[in-house]
Amino acid sequence: MTALEHDQQRFDTSFEIDLGDEPDPGRAPVYVDVVTRDHERRPIIPATLRGVDNVKAAGRRAAGRAGHTLAYHAVRSPLYIVLAAFWALVGVGRLVGRQLRWWWVLEQHALRQDAATRNDDAAWLALHREARSARLWRGSVLGAELVAVVAAGLALYLVAPWWVQAVAVAVVVPVLARVGRPVGKPIVSAAVVTPRFNTGSEVVVDLPYGARFADVVKAKTSIASGLDVTDFQVFLTADKTSERRHRLFVADVNPLGVPAGRSPLLDCRPRSVWRSFPLGLDERGRRVLVDLLWHSYLVGAQPRKGKTFTARAIALFAALDPFTKLFIVDGKNSPDWRKFALVAERMIYGVAANRDGDPVDDLLGVLRLFVKHIEAVNDQLSTLPISECPEGKLTEQLARDPRYPDLRVWVLVMEEFQVYFETVDQEANKEVAQLLARILAQGPSAGVILLSSSQKPSGVGAGDVGRLFNRYRDNHDVRFALRCGNRIVSEAVLGGDAYAEGYDASSLPVGPEFRGIGYLYGLTDDTPLVRTYLADAEDAERILLAARRHREAAGTLSGMAAGEDVARVVRDPLADARGVFYAGEARISWPELAARLGDRLPEHYAEVTPDAVSALLRGLGVPGKSVRDPKWFEKGVGQGCTLDAIDAAAAKRAVSA
Repeated sequence: MTALEHDQQRFDTSFEIDLGDEPDPGRAPVYVDVVTRDHERRPIIPATLRGVDNVKAAGRRAAGRAGHTLAYHAVRSPLYIVLAAFWALVGVGRLVGRQLRWWWVLEQHALRQDAATRNDDAAWLALHREARSARLWRGSVLGAELVAVVAAGLALYLVAPWWVQAVAVAVVVPVLARVGRPVGKPIVSAAVVTPRFNTGSEVVVDLPYGARFADVVKAKTSIASGLDVTDFQVFLTADKTSERRHRLFVADVNPLGVPAGRSPLLDCRPRSVWRSFPLGLDERGRRVLVDLLWHSYLVGAQPRKGKTFTARAIALFAALDPFTKLFIVDGKNSPDWRKFALVAERMIYGVAANRDGDPVDDLLGVLRLFVKHIEAVNDQLSTLPISECPEGKLTEQLARDPRYPDLRVWVLVMEEFQVYFETVDQEANKEVAQLLARILAQGPSAGVILLSSSQKPSGVGAGDVGRLFNRYRDNHDVRFALRCGNRIVSEAVLGGDAYAEGYDASSLPVGPEFRGIGYLYGLTDDTPLVRTYLADAEDAERILLAARRHREAAGTLSGMAAGEDVARVVRDPLADARGVFYAGEARISWPELAARLGDRLPEHYAEVTPDAVSALLRGLGVPGKSVRDPKWFEKGVGQGCTLDAIDAAAAKRAVSA
């Protein structure tokens, strides 16, 4: 589910610009503050304290702010004194009232009333006697307190010097005033006001009977003109209770012109795909959080409007979860996704065959692997006890349990996926379409996250391929549309109902300052206009390097990122065997090793037997070892090998080579 939470931001920026004479060309600029992109280390000496000129400039700024604050409060000090005295009297009354309620044991009133209602004389009399006893004791306490307060007051008034009296008043009056003043109404106002981000006004509008929300959507530009604001400051939201009722929000400034800022992922901390992902800010400056699990995402837009940046930001979040497996398929073969090789299980580029193989064949292999994975997950979940797998669904605990390596969350990124529906091989097109449709339909429930992006979301393929393409596109349950070329393309991304509800991505503004802005449709009943956080190529590399370190620490780095070219023609049994050991695992039985090799590398070991694996590795210098494995051996112990033995054989081979 999407959660929208208020994220207050401080703005403390001062612009000092000389509008008079021309600046002296011989004078170097003085940098009061320096923006740094080093997100790991803070400077030893702050930028404002580096050099005499910087210290002077920072000092002048601090002194100016302090002087303004002092003057502001000095002018208003008489009013503060009057207000403090008034609310202190109110505070005295409140304290007296609290003490009287405590004295009279009012907290017991409900019990006595309940006993009276039930006609329980014994209980009522017991409570009454207890209340009388408590009142007697509490009354004596309050009497002693009153005597002490009066004595202290008289002593302070008759004996204490004036400065002690002043200190006492200065301490007691503010405390009493705080007790007396209403919550949320401070006596001392702020000298410097922090502006709220992109505020506005909202009203509920009831149209005349017979008028519809669709009529309001068509008149949006006229409404903006009548309110003397831009079209992008007017936001219309249909009401669920009536077709003639809607909410009208008018922003004070155009929110689309205010960027959301850099990605919070730049802290490079580990993330979990089981938690919400911060996508950006909505039109009111609220953070937009989205859930990746159990959903499939479609991102669509014109070229150079932020589509790839948005899809990549989502994939970066998944990369920071060391227990996910990422598969990147880049149909446009661009540099945007290359750095994901640091963490990805598989990387596929473009559609043209090259010396490394045929990308289309590689894609078919990956998609078949996904189908097999989905079936394996469902089979394994059905065999687990209810205590471990409530309701037969994948859980975060299972996805991180080393006993169940097949229950990891898999993420498939399909950048410009339409190109794989339009290759020269019609049979391949059809199989790609069928496999993707199956993964989209069955994958989310098995922990498969599908992220698709396209700049051509319609008019792809013909016949069955075209039909399957449309079904695949339309079955994504969450859509994000940035600026589209026309209304038809916007409807292809968001769905046909979106336009009738007032959402048309082709009407979004054009310009470099408006990149990364789009409608998030289908996740909840609300459809926020989101300004996405920015992570450029340098930021992405920084995040992916951290993601790789997290995977290495967790022992989950695998696939191409770990140096395993699973599509190689010549296999390396030593490297393959080593690659299926779990983190911290020292030994493995031959049957378990054969099963894992068959699951992980089916193109080479699909039909391999334990005896064949044993003979293969023994021939490469790996001796057999007695190991414990109740899963495969009736007596609990049988033959296998150790990780140290595999490493030793590999090292010996490297020396001899």
